[in-house]
Amino acid sequence: DDMDETMSLAPEEEERARSEWAARRADEQEQRDYPDEVEVPADVPARQRFARYRGLRSLRTSPWDPYENLPQRHHKIIHLSSPAMSRAKALKTPETSVPAGSFVTIHIERVPKHLAQSLQASCAGGMS
Repeated sequence: DDMDETMSLAPEEEERARSEWAARRADEQEQRDYPDEVEVPADVPARQRFARYRGLRSLRTSPWDPYENLPQRHHKIIHLSSPAMSRAKALKTPETSVPAGSFVTIHIERVPKHLAQSLQASCAGGMS
């Protein structure tokens, strides 16, 4: 449809419309190529623009507080007191096996009441 409209324009208007269209296409392609890139206004220092973010030298070795105030989308991250032991238990050969593709029900015991209620509320909120 855009091209049909440009056919009835004067040559200079047609050229302007084509360049605008090409610029839009280039912007869209750049957004697809670099979706995480953020523009920083020239009048705002980057240090100020990104002040609420913090950097880590290494995600693996840098110290961080696992109980800090995380974004809402991370609220379901759980803490394992011994990840190595939890992994070993999970990888043990079970006494009974379940065929691949089967549906299973997992029962988790000794969950604090406030956490169970919070989970139920968040699950119920997503089922509208």
